[in-house]
Amino acid sequence: MRSQSAMQSADSTVLHIVQRWAREHPNDPAVTFVPREGKPRNLTFADLWQRTSAVAELLKAKTSPGSAVLLLYPSSLEFVEAFLGCLLARRIAVPAAVPRNEKAIDRAIAIARDCETGAVITTAALLPKLETMLGNIPSWRPPVLLATDDRQQGRSKLDHIDVLPDDVAFLQYTSGSTSHPKGVVVSHANLSDNLSHIRRDFGFRRSTRLVNWLPAYHDMGLIGGILAPLHAGARTVLMSPTQFVLRPATWLQLITEYGGTISGAPNFAYEACVSRVSDKQMSGLDLSSWRVAFNGSEPVRGATLERFAAKFAPCGFDQRALFPCYGLAESTLLVACKGARTDSPAVKLDRDALNKGRAVEIAGSQQGRSLVSCGGLIQDHTIAIVNPETRQRCSDTEIGEIWLSGPSIAQGYWNRDKETQEGFRARLEDEPEKGFLRTGDLGFVRDDELYIAGRIKNIVIIRGLNYSCEDIEEIAQASHPAVQSSAGAAISVEDADGERLVVLQEVSRPHLRHVDRAEVVGSIQESIVMYYGVSASHVVLVMPGSLPRTTSGKIQRHKARERYLNGRLSLLPMANDGHQNVTRPLAS
Repeated sequence: MRSQSAMQSADSTVLHIVQRWAREHPNDPAVTFVPREGKPRNLTFADLWQRTSAVAELLKAKTSPGSAVLLLYPSSLEFVEAFLGCLLARRIAVPAAVPRNEKAIDRAIAIARDCETGAVITTAALLPKLETMLGNIPSWRPPVLLATDDRQQGRSKLDHIDVLPDDVAFLQYTSGSTSHPKGVVVSHANLSDNLSHIRRDFGFRRSTRLVNWLPAYHDMGLIGGILAPLHAGARTVLMSPTQFVLRPATWLQLITEYGGTISGAPNFAYEACVSRVSDKQMSGLDLSSWRVAFNGSEPVRGATLERFAAKFAPCGFDQRALFPCYGLAESTLLVACKGARTDSPAVKLDRDALNKGRAVEIAGSQQGRSLVSCGGLIQDHTIAIVNPETRQRCSDTEIGEIWLSGPSIAQGYWNRDKETQEGFRARLEDEPEKGFLRTGDLGFVRDDELYIAGRIKNIVIIRGLNYSCEDIEEIAQASHPAVQSSAGAAISVEDADGERLVVLQEVSRPHLRHVDRAEVVGSIQESIVMYYGVSASHVVLVMPGSLPRTTSGKIQRHKARERYLNGRLSLLPMANDGHQNVTRPLAS
């Protein structure tokens, strides 16, 4: 692990800063949680620091110094207290999703085993359920299982911060959209550096009000949605992800009610607002306070930004607030973002050139693929666009893998030396003295703006040409009104004649009753042929919400492919008769 002590002073951690706000502005609101039913709950900065200290005292008494602690909390005030309490106790925080079914409990246990957790902490309300669920796993028992929210009534005396910049703050387990989850090791120095960039580049002030529904165990929800406003001494308004999924309008209503100035989500959330927020729900919205609407964590689609801006302009939404950005857990969070209140540049590229790995701009009237800029790189970091085969820098017109270096780059993967060496210590062929993070993302830089073109593993090769899965999915999802946006997977399957293109696509819920299957399949196939000159050997229509997703909502193509090959997709009923047809995959 490399030392970053010289880059960060010992009193610049997020703990020191939150403690400072608690001393200087003790009665200012820090975090508000708005439940689905009942009254909102609030913590001032003084409340938050006292409860953080109480959790830290508990962990110091019950766990070993430096041990990993698995956090199983819903999005809540208790999560914020527990996370900061782990840091204050010098324990390694490991946020994870609360398991609600067998698959989720398997993931939680896999994470616990991987990080060799010394304790599992949760709320008093969830403790009995988790005791039962974990008790049914014969091969694993948590060393300690604690509730943290029933021990915070007394006044904690723990007020001294002895964490160092090089200390591991937390492990961010990757979502597993392209591979098995791995624990990204984030130090206090990494976290402080990235929070400083977010604070400056997003324009955080003490008067900022951030509204956040993103999962607290996800990097964008945790760092961008909770820690960034705390770092700025601003107010966070939290709601649960379930509230958004059930009723996207709730997100916009909270921005209206609290005068939210910063809020954001992956691209699919903006699509959900466009398609599912009714005219009646819009009538009470006032989005004029929203000055940074960040869009990241998955490909940013220009058409989505245009539709969202147009739909909510009557509610006071300013198109200039749209804020594309790019980041990943391995860089703590933020890598690039556009300047506040500026336009997001876009380029239209020739599709044939794209298939050959080149970024060639074309005139506006020609058919091509539009890419939205994710903005400029954060300060004090460097980027290289690299041919992953030769490990040499690409020319200005070539698309290559995005390699990064700088103080926000995390330390590596927990207990995975080989993957850390390969992913975090990559060397350019002609510049071997410097190590880079390999992101696995493809892109290019033009006029100091970063454009994302796809992922290395999200490519199908048909007749020797590369085709971006995201590009094919975008075309498929624009082909027919019954097709659900941001809810498809383009995959490849090999048979005796070579690699074949298969498209798995969810149908939108409003069209379920009257969808013409043949018409939708035909539209998808025709659009792909028209834009790419390649045919999809199989188009499979599936039920809404049935494709496997990561915790942040990304479609997991590798798992979708497994389900397709195993005949386990939840297919659209045949002839609307309530019976589901059987997947007949191509031979693999």
